[in-house]
Amino acid sequence: MRIQWGEHDVGGSFPIVYLIDPIARSIVVLLIESNVAQYFVAPHSGSGPFEIGFPALGEAFPAAKWQSKKEALGKRIINGIEVEGERIVQTSADDPKLIFTHQEWLSLSLGLTLLAEASGPNWKHAASLQRLVRHEPDPALFRIPPGFSIRDP
Repeated sequence: MRIQWGEHDVGGSFPIVYLIDPIARSIVVLLIESNVAQYFVAPHSGSGPFEIGFPALGEAFPAAKWQSKKEALGKRIINGIEVEGERIVQTSADDPKLIFTHQEWLSLSLGLTLLAEASGPNWKHAASLQRLVRHEPDPALFRIPPGFSIRDP
């Protein structure tokens, strides 16, 4: 999978590109402006498939005692793909008006999160997978470009 992240620049490129191989359980992060490729391998926990979500969605919680409630949202169709939803609501025991929510819609067949939403008292963020192409892509899209230096974490 290839994920292009961030705002387009004038030339039409993204500042960060993720190259994800679920079989090898590896992720290469291409930092386009600095010509750097960082290579990561996810440890195999044996507890399930390699799943991909969205990078850092939301904002940091303030220090407090948090109570969490998880709720299944059932199934729905997003862009023609069946997904299952889950919502986590976190409430501060110190201030019940301080509430954070995170909602995620996951395709079990693809192992992909198609939609994620997070909100807090003064903010709301959302990320969605768009332009999912389900045919054989050009292999060049998944190679580290020439001239990039490769770094391990």
